[in-house]
Amino acid sequence: MPKAKSTVRLDVQISTDLHAMLERAAEIQGCTMPRFVVAALQDAVQGTFDQVEVTRRALADQERFAQALLARPQPFPALLRAFARRKKLVRTAEMDHFEFQARQIQDVEQGIAEADRGEFASKSEVDSFFEKFGAPGKS
Repeated sequence: MPKAKSTVRLDVQISTDLHAMLERAAEIQGCTMPRFVVAALQDAVQGTFDQVEVTRRALADQERFAQALLARPQPFPALLRAFARRKKLVRTAEMDHFEFQARQIQDVEQGIAEADRGEFASKSEVDSFFEKFGAPGKS
């Protein structure tokens, strides 16, 4: 013979408005009011347990995330070498750029000094230059 489930009685006092709402909701669901109340209680209890579990898991996830941030692994040696090489390349590129700019400034200053002394290219020198390299805007 199967073992009967044990039950307990729950007596509660509710307002007449809530009682009317429960009767209407049970009618909409097509069940008796006691069955509706038991189902609603079960849903509420399960929802509470689910929310507690979600909160517990969220806290555990936060803890794991914080631990991962605090105990991050050391980068691989190849990555460290790549960053060192990048830093060296950037530094070399910057120095090359600064040296190029310094030469340009020096050439401009030399040209200004030559112009101040009245040393300009002759018409034949200008014509010769454009014959060799072409006139601006003409291909």
